[in-house]
Amino acid sequence: MNDDFNKDLERGKRGEKLFEETLTAIGHTVIDLRDNAEARSKDIDFRVLLKDGNIATVEVKTDDKSQYTGNLFIEYANTNNISHNYMGWYKYCEADFYTFVQIEKRKAHLVSRDELENLIKTNKFRTASSYNACGFLVPLNNITTLESYHCFNM
Repeated sequence: MNDDFNKDLERGKRGEKLFEETLTAIGHTVIDLRDNAEARSKDIDFRVLLKDGNIATVEVKTDDKSQYTGNLFIEYANTNNISHNYMGWYKYCEADFYTFVQIEKRKAHLVSRDELENLIKTNKFRTASSYNACGFLVPLNNITTLESYHCFNM
């Protein structure tokens, strides 16, 4: 997260595009839900039809700072998010999976929502604040140990 919403939004869209292009290139069908009001209210960016026939929903977060800090910022409060009673995306997102994109490293870290929630509930991670949000700082090393974790080169 940066201190400029427009830059954050632009970077987020770049991360989403990279994710979509990468999964499409490896043979999955990616359905864009970003303009769907119902999906947006649940913070779901894509529905992915996997090559094995399974279907999953995915929320993509672009987290450039994680490549330097080693921590993912998991937002639990946001003063700009009036439509969700100031909750951060972590509190209302209903996607099956989260993907954290590191644009400069051209990497995407994918993990199931259930496993991330369990990890956060069972650990006391540090917190941090930005200009409008508060969140947990979850070490990427903790995420990589989860059964659902996958890393994609983009």
